[in-house]
Amino acid sequence: MELEHRLTLGYLQAHPVEAARHLESLDPHESASLLEALPGEEIAGVLEHCLPVSTAKIIEELPKDLGADVLGAMNATSAIGVLRQFEEPVRQDVLDRLDNPMGATLRRALRYSPNTAGSLADPQVFTLPPDIAVEEAVDRIRTYGQKAMYYIYVIDRDSKLEGVLTLRQLLIDRSDHLVGTLMESQITTLSAEANLEE
Repeated sequence: MELEHRLTLGYLQAHPVEAARHLESLDPHESASLLEALPGEEIAGVLEHCLPVSTAKIIEELPKDLGADVLGAMNATSAIGVLRQFEEPVRQDVLDRLDNPMGATLRRALRYSPNTAGSLADPQVFTLPPDIAVEEAVDRIRTYGQKAMYYIYVIDRDSKLEGVLTLRQLLIDRSDHLVGTLMESQITTLSAEANLEE
């Protein structure tokens, strides 16, 4: 059994996209049976490549605590898509099992109705305050910037969007300049409640 476990884990780690396609083709109970001996993070790494509806069905077949661990290990955007597939009692049960910061992030994101700007926004986007030097900003990106992409969002101390700048701007500017002097503050915004179908 140990060899089977190691082989399964090795396949999932080496070929997560292919593994996801295979899992989607199986009955959700069968998929869950293959996965339930694995750590939640490893399962999440594969299920993030499945459609949200398939992931939800598989997670419902896992032991409840493991299912919550899987959702807690997924990126927030994927986890939100999966949670929206659950009926309200199941969704609430999963959220109740998530005590970590991810649980708070998911609860906050689920307050927005589907098809609104807020429901599609990445709740874990990397942000910086405007009053720090470029050198400190780059240090923060090195330390905490797993979510730092091309654009860096600048927010004030009340979490209000003030502007945006590119990673490139930070890397080529003088280290003593403040982030707020580099950002583009004339930006187009959209209310989180804005309906995207209108």
